[in-house]
Amino acid sequence: MYCIKCGVELADSEKKCPLCGTAVYHPEIEIRDAPGPYPEFHKETETVKRTGVLFILTMFFALAFSLCILIDLSTNGRLTWSGYATGGILIAYAWFLLPYWFHRPNSIVFISVDFAVVAFYLLYIDLSTGGSWFLGFAFPVVLAAAGITIAAIALVRYVRRGYLYIT
Repeated sequence: MYCIKCGVELADSEKKCPLCGTAVYHPEIEIRDAPGPYPEFHKETETVKRTGVLFILTMFFALAFSLCILIDLSTNGRLTWSGYATGGILIAYAWFLLPYWFHRPNSIVFISVDFAVVAFYLLYIDLSTGGSWFLGFAFPVVLAAAGITIAAIALVRYVRRGYLYIT
């Protein structure tokens, strides 16, 4: 059988011309269900290991951390601004990447770790600027926010399952 538009020879199983896309139709020829001229294309999916991706992302965080310190040391001869940047990098790592290293992370534990990292970062800022606002303001605010957040998460997790009985 041949295509009526471009003249390409067609296999018996073709429903349309592979060259021009014209539908194959001839009233006297019956289209048979024969195997196609080419094998079916099956794209094989590749699995990506979770630890490999986490290792690469950890190396990106380590690279950013190291570059901040090296650039600050090379330009100023001492650590001036890099403490703030590296503290932010550590906070981002603790918030976004650290829980994925564990198979079944407990959200209450990691929220506690996140607030502890933020508290230490604020303590670093307080000590590096010579301020005295950490114990009087920042620590109670972080502690209250952590307590409220952890209590809310615990209530949502355990009341829904029926473990916490409130009368």
